[in-house]
Amino acid sequence: MKYINYYLIIFVILNWGCISNKEVSELRQNTSILYPTSKAGLWGFNDENGETIIECQFDTVSFFRNGLAVAKENGRYGYIKQDGDWLIKPQYDLADDFDYNCATVYIGDNLKRINYKNRKCTEGTIIEVGGCIPPQELTKKDEYCTKKGDKYAIIYDYYFLPEGESEYKSRKDTSEYIFDDVQNFSQTHLAVWKDEKVGLYEIQYSIFNTKKLTKSENIIEFDYGASKDTLFFAFDELIIEYTDYNSEKEKYSVSNSAFRIDNYWGIISRNSKVIIEPKYHKLKIYNRGLAEVEYEKGNCGYLDFSRKREFFKREKNHL
Repeated sequence: MKYINYYLIIFVILNWGCISNKEVSELRQNTSILYPTSKAGLWGFNDENGETIIECQFDTVSFFRNGLAVAKENGRYGYIKQDGDWLIKPQYDLADDFDYNCATVYIGDNLKRINYKNRKCTEGTIIEVGGCIPPQELTKKDEYCTKKGDKYAIIYDYYFLPEGESEYKSRKDTSEYIFDDVQNFSQTHLAVWKDEKVGLYEIQYSIFNTKKLTKSENIIEFDYGASKDTLFFAFDELIIEYTDYNSEKEKYSVSNSAFRIDNYWGIISRNSKVIIEPKYHKLKIYNRGLAEVEYEKGNCGYLDFSRKREFFKREKNHL
């Protein structure tokens, strides 16, 4: 009986945890921000200055939320604290972030809710609710392009000055059917593909404001009247991710998009402004102005592209 009680105590310590309510409260109140970083395929965390806080030792990690981050080791998921120690050792096949009280974990297909002590969650879940402003609606591409066979043409305004008059007038015209694809991009731009290159065409063009993207040898000008609607095929690849609002995914515009020129990735706004010049091997945009980037081969970190601030330090003098 003595040995049974001993093993029972060990089982409780390993699987239920021994964190106190005070320590749980301290975890939740920790507002310091750490950013995931990886080297040679293993993940750890840096602070805002790019200094290493938790060495790269995990297979994958999430951002810290309510004091804990999901971490994977040897094929199993658990939860770590901001000192890098395990609060709940890796034992689950899948694990979600903690909300204020609990987290959802899986063993096989079996789902359960656990609390900070790795026990069954009996508390209610606190849901963070914030205001939501609908994003800009996409333009209707069918109003600005037409298709014949497998090729597209752009419909544009042609400006001309009638003989004997002093004010320009406009009429609708179309380009040649030379484009491989046309997709909605934002309220003001279409994305246009030609010969495996991508450009942004400004549909709400002001005849008093000529706006150019990155220069390219492949340029098409539509209008030789009072203005020139110019399309620069500047990109080798453009990833368009539409804003999901009220489950109507493709109804609303992008906010920012990743683009590639040659072998490097950057970020462009919905208004065709280059926010981040192409200099990363890989790039994936997340919300709140963050992007995960591969800044050196095999090394990844996070970038706040709204502030143009990197949360990592390069080990080399080249890309």
